[in-house]
Parts: sequence; structure tokens; C-alpha cells
Amino acid sequence: EGSAAAAAGDKKAGSKLKLLVSHALARILISVNPGLLEEMQVLECVGPLVSLIAKDYALQQFEGLLALTNLATVGMEVQDKIVGNGFGAIEELQWSKNEMVVRAATELLCNCVSCDKVLASIKDGSRQKLWIGLALSEDPATANAAAGAIAMASGDPRVAASLAKSGAFAQVLDLAESSQPGMRHRAFVTLENLRNEAEAFRTLDEGSQCKVKKALERLKESDGF
Repeated sequence: EGSAAAAAGDKKAGSKLKLLVSHALARILISVNPGLLEEMQVLECVGPLVSLIAKDYALQQFEGLLALTNLATVGMEVQDKIVGNGFGAIEELQWSKNEMVVRAATELLCNCVSCDKVLASIKDGSRQKLWIGLALSEDPATANAAAGAIAMASGDPRVAASLAKSGAFAQVLDLAESSQPGMRHRAFVTLENLRNEAEAFRTLDEGSQCKVKKALERLKESDGF
């Protein structure tokens, strides 16, 4: 019994040490230029950071997400590994009660929007509602990240078709009325992609098509997009 208890204690201590090391790594990688690291070193950091964000502590989740967002700027291979290893955990954190964690998770996925799993989440009906809801968030940084992800994803014909079919384009029309130029530009890109995707655009009724066209014309005149 004594040896079993000692082994359990060693395991617990080892897990705690691993958590502390991962958290320290996150804090370093938040501010370090990842371009100074070899790509293999960056890839090796992804696993510990994904483990960190899966913990139940908001500070560790937040700082782990910030570090991963910084690493994602290295390139597609790193983004693929982040999404491949941690997509479920990152997506779950978009539902967090902590506003800063939601923002950081959304910004990370926005940086990885070219990855298939992220595109699929924006295309998927139920999860698309989450993205639209985040784009309408009262937190400007969260809203900008979500709307940016939708705008970039809408260049994919499958996403454009889904936005048309689900009626989500109506919320994008609301975003086009935003007082923030950056948000209006994101809405413009989304609507322009929808307009240019002929098959998706044809699924809209005549009234909706007219609204999209008028919104695009208005944004071109007022903002010069």
C-alpha cells in the first residue's frame, strides 16, 4: 500500500510539474517572435500548449491560447498541427463564460481559418450560428475576429452556399451597418464573396439578392471598398 501511495504521489507531483512547465512555456511564447525559432521547435511546443488549454483554469487557458495564436503566424504546417491536436478544446472554449478566453479562442481559430476543420465549423449550420453570434458580440475584439473568420471562409464556395441557405447572410447585412469601418469591410468581403458565388447567390430569393446588391453598392460609395 505504501509503495502504491508513493507512486500515486509521484504521479500527481509529476503532473503538477508538467502543468507548471507548460504554463511557463506559454508565457514565454506569448511575446517571443516565433520566427526566431526553428519550425520543428515551434511544432514541438504545440502539444504542451494544447494540453494547457484543456485544463479548467481560465488564466492558463487564456495564456495558452495567446501563445498558440502567436505560433500560428509561422505558417500552415503549424496551424494544421494546432487544429489537428486541439480543435475540439479550442472550439469548446468559444463557449467559455470568461470573455477573454472566448476572445482568445476565436482569434486563434481566425488565424487558422484555412484549415479544413475550421472551415467546416463555419459551414456547419449549428456551429455557424455560434460564429454569427460571436460576430455580433459586444466585445469588439471577439466580434472582429469572428467576422474576419467568416469573411475569409466565405471565399470557399461551400461556406458561401451555407451562408445563403441558412439565412446567416441577413446578420451579415446587419454588420454592414456597423459604425466600425473594420466591421463594415468584413461584411463587404463576405457579401461580395456571396455575390460572386453564382450558384449560392441564386439560392436567395429576389428580395434578398436585391438587399445584398444594395448593401454592396452602399459600402462601395461610403467606404470606397
